[in-house]
Amino acid sequence: MNLYPALNMVAVKGAVSVFNSAVASNAFAELPGLQERVMRAQLLINSHSRSLVDQAIALEASMSNAGFSDIARQYKELADASSWDLRLKAKGIEDLNTFCKERLSHVVQKADAARQLIEANREEIGALTLDHFAGDLIDYDEARLTALLTREAALKATGEQLQADWDAIKAAKELLETDVWKEHIKKALPTAEELQMLVSQALVPKFDVEIIKLGLQRLEKYLDMFGAAAKLVSLGETLVRLSKNISANKLECQEVQEKIKALQARKEKFESYDGVLTARTQWVEQVGLIVESLVVFLRECRLFQTADECDIASLQTHLTMFISVLRQVRV
Repeated sequence: MNLYPALNMVAVKGAVSVFNSAVASNAFAELPGLQERVMRAQLLINSHSRSLVDQAIALEASMSNAGFSDIARQYKELADASSWDLRLKAKGIEDLNTFCKERLSHVVQKADAARQLIEANREEIGALTLDHFAGDLIDYDEARLTALLTREAALKATGEQLQADWDAIKAAKELLETDVWKEHIKKALPTAEELQMLVSQALVPKFDVEIIKLGLQRLEKYLDMFGAAAKLVSLGETLVRLSKNISANKLECQEVQEKIKALQARKEKFESYDGVLTARTQWVEQVGLIVESLVVFLRECRLFQTADECDIASLQTHLTMFISVLRQVRV
């Protein structure tokens, strides 16, 4: 059974990457004081992450150089020797046990020192101040962005209506200016009754009449708006006014969209603040598992240290297991 928690060094590296990206992009320049705090945190989290790897390498080297494999081999040879005097054999095994515990004591000291350092670094990252003082500013920007998005939607709807009216009136005007219609229409625009009469007499195509009806319906609201009379010339005048309104609508819509784009970019930077806090928490949690692994290792080593006789074979197996944990940290 594996005594050690599962480590996720990808998460540790990911947290470091979040801080590096935040500093490289100057993400929090608009948040009072936060960019400086993030820069300091980035330096520390990079330094402490490198320290994790350095500690893992040093501890593995200490264990490899302790010579436990040689001790285990000698212990087996001595235990299997049948020709030795029993008292000499017992003394040899006792000496090997003492030597093994001395070497193990050295490893334990190294491991405990590494635990203390890693835990101190973890606590330092966890205690970093990453507060900012832009709450009111963020709330104001969010309200303003919402208002601008509402305005953009209204402008787009108005723009689509203006364009549809312009298209309908333009189509009606083009038909009424053709030779076929000029014979029936003089200065005044035709009424619905007059249009129906022309259709019933088969003087004009019914399809043309539907286009003209739509154009005249759209024209009516602008005649009221401009205080004009329903004349043939009103079509052209209304199109000119509509064109101006469409241009003004497009210009305002473009200005609003530019403001929205700027505020959305600002909002994204604010939201990335939560990403930094999450990354810090993630780093602290994962490094906490490394500390937990060291605590487990030290506990198991002390069991071997306090035993009357050191089970060298079991100790070697356990050391091999812990080396695999250290190699995860090095990845």
